[in-house]
Amino acid sequence: MKTSGSKTSESEETVRAKTIRSLLIIDDSKADRTIYRRYLQQDLQQQYALREVSCAKAGIDLCAQQRFDVVLLDFLLPDMSGLEV
Repeated sequence: MKTSGSKTSESEETVRAKTIRSLLIIDDSKADRTIYRRYLQQDLQQQYALREVSCAKAGIDLCAQQRFDVVLLDFLLPDMSGLEV
């Protein structure tokens, strides 16, 4: 069903809203990870399957096991920099 001025049908919007993106947060700050998670969970148009780790090695290991749509990577981690990852 299209509404005036709308280019996208309701069914297309429903399908898009149900798409779940996998996202990995690599950050040594638990407080920062919590902020990112809360912010992402408030997104009404996108759902995320979130995974979190606190160091680069754990993030690299997890990426070797699972493919992620997005990786949110801290620049300065305890075991290496975000650029090294």
